[in-house]
Amino acid sequence: MAELIVVVDDDKAFRSIVKILLERRGYEVKTAPNVRSALSILDSVIPSLFILDVMLPDGNGIDLCRELRRRTNTRYTPVMIFSSNDDRSTIQRSMDAGATQFLCKSQLSSRLVYGVQELLTRVATRAV
Repeated sequence: MAELIVVVDDDKAFRSIVKILLERRGYEVKTAPNVRSALSILDSVIPSLFILDVMLPDGNGIDLCRELRRRTNTRYTPVMIFSSNDDRSTIQRSMDAGATQFLCKSQLSSRLVYGVQELLTRVATRAV
């Protein structure tokens, strides 16, 4: 069974690109355009990893990350935060909220798949 990754981004094209990249690597991917939809996914499944955009129409990925850390079923699930804005403040707020990794969207093609594999390997190693 493939590991499930939830991608939350209001940009449909970005969600599609990430979904294709990850599915080609054998991951199952669910996408959500906003915080509300992302949280509703958790009613039926608990993913192995979250990929969150910072700016969302009904909130932001940093606050969503905080919410995921408050929940017992997602407290330790890796969270990768992506943003077009890679200033120190955004990165620091993301990490303070509990993000496992922060990547600038411009790094998508070169870092996404590597970052996903690295985070999931780390989690698998801890589970053993």
